[in-house]
Amino acid sequence: MSTLQNLVVVSYLLMLVPVFSIAAGKDKTPEHKMPIYKGSAAFEKMKTLAGTWKGKAPMGKDKKMQDITIKYKVAGGGSTVIETHFPDTPQEMVSVYHDQNKKLAMTHYCAMHNQPKLKIKSMKKDTIDFEFAGGTNLNPKKDMHMHSMKLSIKGKNSMIQEWTLFKDGKKANVSSFTLTRVTK
Repeated sequence: MSTLQNLVVVSYLLMLVPVFSIAAGKDKTPEHKMPIYKGSAAFEKMKTLAGTWKGKAPMGKDKKMQDITIKYKVAGGGSTVIETHFPDTPQEMVSVYHDQNKKLAMTHYCAMHNQPKLKIKSMKKDTIDFEFAGGTNLNPKKDMHMHSMKLSIKGKNSMIQEWTLFKDGKKANVSSFTLTRVTK
C-alpha cells in the first residue's frame, strides 16, 4: 500500500472512533438527578394547570369575543410554571410563576413591552389573588400595565382569569378569560 492509501485508511478509521464511542454509550451526557421542587400551596396549585387551555374572551376596544389559548408548562425542575398567552402569535405573552421567599410570585412579559411583577395577595381554596409588586420598563403612576390578576380554578378543567389593567395610576379595564383545559 502506498503512503497516500495508508493515510486514507487511517483517516477513515479515525472518523469511525466517535461513531463507535457513541454506539458503545461512552459519549452520553451524565444524568443529573435533582429532586423535584416542592413549593408553597399556591405554587403547587399552579403546577396542576399544566396543559393547554382554550376559551373566548372580549378583546380590544370593541370588546369583540375572540378565541384565546393559554398554555402552562412546569419547568426548572418543578420550580417554575411558564404560562403562554396567545402562543405562536404576534401578541404572545409569557408569565413565569415561582416562589419567592416561599410565597407565589410572577413576572408577566407583556405585549405592552413592560414586565410587571405580581405577588400573591391571598389564596382562598381555589382562588389566588395577585397584586402589583413592581416591574421593569414601566412607571406605575402613568404607564399602562397589568396591575393585578385573580385566578379562579373551577375543578380540574375549568378556570377564570381576571386581569386588571392600570393607566395613569388607576384601574382602566378588567379582562376576564373563561377557559377549559383541552390537553394535559
